[in-house]
Amino acid sequence: MKTFEMIKNFEKFGNIIISDIFVFFVVAFWYTTWNIQDKYLFPNHHGLSNGISLAIGIIGISIIAISQFTIKKKLRNTNCVIFFLISRCIAFFWAVCGVCHWRGLWNFLDRYTVALSPKVLLVIGLVVLCFLRSVRNILAPPFVLGFDGCREQFFNQSMIFGQIVRNKIPFELDVFLCTSILGSLVVVFWRDAWQTMDNHLFPDDKKRTFIWSIIIFFSVQISAEILQFCFRRTSSHIEKFPYIMKLIIHDAYFIFLGVGNVSCWRFLWTIIEKITAMIGPGIGLGSVCFTSFVFLVSVFSSTSIVSKGFILDGSVEQWYRLPSEYIGSFRACLQDKEKKPGKKDFEPSLETITHL
Repeated sequence: MKTFEMIKNFEKFGNIIISDIFVFFVVAFWYTTWNIQDKYLFPNHHGLSNGISLAIGIIGISIIAISQFTIKKKLRNTNCVIFFLISRCIAFFWAVCGVCHWRGLWNFLDRYTVALSPKVLLVIGLVVLCFLRSVRNILAPPFVLGFDGCREQFFNQSMIFGQIVRNKIPFELDVFLCTSILGSLVVVFWRDAWQTMDNHLFPDDKKRTFIWSIIIFFSVQISAEILQFCFRRTSSHIEKFPYIMKLIIHDAYFIFLGVGNVSCWRFLWTIIEKITAMIGPGIGLGSVCFTSFVFLVSVFSSTSIVSKGFILDGSVEQWYRLPSEYIGSFRACLQDKEKKPGKKDFEPSLETITHL
């Protein structure tokens, strides 16, 4: 038994290391795609550039989500090579749309909320996400290594708003609301958590703020493993807590993980900025972007650069029973099959790749 536990712990540690390696390439893709748009998408007209990015992001992701069943059906019996090529093209478009959404909204917030403290927006975003039972979405954008399935690369999006209003919202409208509202609230959390760190984590010393971002990330990752161990050991006692107390612990835990995610991206963003500057601003962005995507595709993990839909927080009776590697390493690959009435070919799988 002890040998088995030791092997399991080594395997878990190895998975964490692999995930942390892959996240570098994911952040590299996001950084370069973001800055390519800054450089070439109407660089002298910031409002137009950000507006186009935001529109491409929301509309593009919505189109992919709505057409996912048709895409799966068309590719179900195709040749493996054709499936590989088409699916990777879709993954690339999907990832670019994700970056566009984040860039457009992030820059608009920078431009039009200067007088507003980032802490205010941070609290507002978190309150709304908690109210919608969707705080776990702050673990996006993609963070974690997610291997492409043979025919399951395309995500199924849960009807979050449909569930809130008793399934009276059509799937297509729900997809658009999830993308435009939930996705935007996640950006608000990330932008204002990032901005708060910029303002308070040694703003005049880039080296120290870089080091402290690393410290915060690894502290959160280690603490998450310890907390999961404690939660699982005391699950029988946790079940006896009042519902509101379990709900508060649940939301606080995922907010804690979200802060670790932001810290990770913050220090990796700085590293990739230095690398592209060393290569040269002209060729550096394109070459790093292409190399990152090719690397992820070559190891069948192109879905690591996309956020696989949105997830409705599960029951507070069960969340702490999840395998610790799913949460402690910021892996959130939850699958929950449930039929929705009125949708013949609708088999939602609540799946988030954070991952990133």
